[in-house]
Amino acid sequence: DVRMLHTLNEDCTKDIATLCNGTEHGEGRVLACLQQHRADIADDKCKMQMLRMMGLIVEDHRLDYVLAKACLADVQQFCAGLQNGSGGPGAVHACLRKSSDHLSPGCQEAEAELEAMEHADVRLNPRIQKECPLAISMFCSDIAAGNANVMTCLQQSSSKAHFPENCRIIMASLLERSSLKYSLNIKLKAACDTDVAKLCPDANDEPESAIDPGVLGCLTADSSILSKPCRTELSALVRVHLNRYRIGLPLTSPCDGDVLARCNVDKQVTPFIMGGYIQSCLSKSFDKLHKPCWALLSMFDEGQFKAVTVLESKPWTAELQKEAIDKVASQVTVQLRRELEPKIIANMHSNIKTAVELQHGLIRPLLFGLTNAVSLLLVVVVVLALLAWYVWRKYMTPNSRLNAQGRTVAIKDGRV
Repeated sequence: DVRMLHTLNEDCTKDIATLCNGTEHGEGRVLACLQQHRADIADDKCKMQMLRMMGLIVEDHRLDYVLAKACLADVQQFCAGLQNGSGGPGAVHACLRKSSDHLSPGCQEAEAELEAMEHADVRLNPRIQKECPLAISMFCSDIAAGNANVMTCLQQSSSKAHFPENCRIIMASLLERSSLKYSLNIKLKAACDTDVAKLCPDANDEPESAIDPGVLGCLTADSSILSKPCRTELSALVRVHLNRYRIGLPLTSPCDGDVLARCNVDKQVTPFIMGGYIQSCLSKSFDKLHKPCWALLSMFDEGQFKAVTVLESKPWTAELQKEAIDKVASQVTVQLRRELEPKIIANMHSNIKTAVELQHGLIRPLLFGLTNAVSLLLVVVVVLALLAWYVWRKYMTPNSRLNAQGRTVAIKDGRV
């Protein structure tokens, strides 16, 4: 009951009256209402109280009455060993999501809502809060929290040099999850819900099988007729996934055949290839790409996309393909070069620095020994020089010879 949370109830009195008028108190109903309308909360103090409350909920499922009640049987069945908090913050939520296909409908819905909130605001994601503060300060310090702003920034920066490795692993895991589920791509969902309602009304939020494209696959297939805001967000997301290519993902599946045929990789290899390799490979084979892949890569340029829209109504002949390629290949090459050159240069600098440090470690003992030998040789030379000077001074100067000639000698018979 929100009335038992004195500070929250006091700071949110006006918003409760405005947003949750008529909602009955008890059983977490008012708190759930505030969560649902969090974006509409007017009072800054109430916003902070709700953020604090939801931060506790994502760490401990028992603090969300609605979720805890809906998932009681599921937690006992799938996550019994984690009920006492032994798995750390958010462990029960992570466990339930691994078994999402087998959860009861109520629990499945409650977890989906909470997971979307974690993707919308990094402050509500325990793993990001633990592993990514340094990455946020390095790459996203000027980005306002909320509305998936920082999450998007981290996704786009995760392939850059010097990005903290622990955070990179977390971002790869979150990106893998959102690459299948439309509702976890917060910015895309806000821009594309109208297009989805019109073009993909029966598509699933998440593919149910290998042949099910889901909403993301549907948007990619119809990319040439999307609204401009939707196309802009979709192209930004496609760019992230092209940089971190995986075979079989809805957003990049139009290029799977070209990648397998022309880039010397297979499904098992793609998770281990260097970021940007697939983009570079496809740009080199641009004149041989199939139409769907060519259209996907053309999303990054407004002029190219207009050309794609025109070409949608024409048969894809060899002559038409050549004409289109001549118009856009140079632009795509420039775009890819702009993205890849800084990464290549950063990698080269890193490799050169490592090589120099390695060589320095090997040469140092040799230099130390050579210095000692030279020092010893100098000492010997100085000693010899002093000895030579002494001999010359004593026996070779005129005074020395005169003294030798003027000596008094006693002869054996007494004469002098």
